[in-house]
Amino acid sequence: MLLLRIILRFFSLAAEYGKEVKVGPWIVKPEIVEDESYFPETPHLSKKAMPDMEHLMTGKIDYFVTSPTWQIEGKSTPRPLVFCNFSKPTRPLAWKKSDLKVQQTLPLLGNDTIADKEMKDLRGKGLDYDVDGQKETNSTFLVRVSLRLSTS
Repeated sequence: MLLLRIILRFFSLAAEYGKEVKVGPWIVKPEIVEDESYFPETPHLSKKAMPDMEHLMTGKIDYFVTSPTWQIEGKSTPRPLVFCNFSKPTRPLAWKKSDLKVQQTLPLLGNDTIADKEMKDLRGKGLDYDVDGQKETNSTFLVRVSLRLSTS
């Protein structure tokens, strides 16, 4: 696990939306949520990823984050999430009041440092961009991150 933490700390590896990535014994999959029943998104963002240690033992963890967008050829495109070690100020609401030591042993996805720096807060305010001299705020996407212990 120490090697995993070192790799994730020095290399911000991105995960593609809708595709599974195997990291150690875990399978991680970020998915953009398009189901209307998930909006407004606030209750989902604050739902605890791991309410207690017994939940970790099930081998299934889901949490939600918002991903800011950037403009590519006039179209809002979600920024990719990266594998990272959260600090207290940058961790998503779903991981607040959770043990940082536990979080550091899991391959968790979050926003990259540019998005973290540029976002006004971690509750969904997007990145600003300039359109004909006017500042506009990019939209955000709700993303479900699923972690599952691999059976093989």
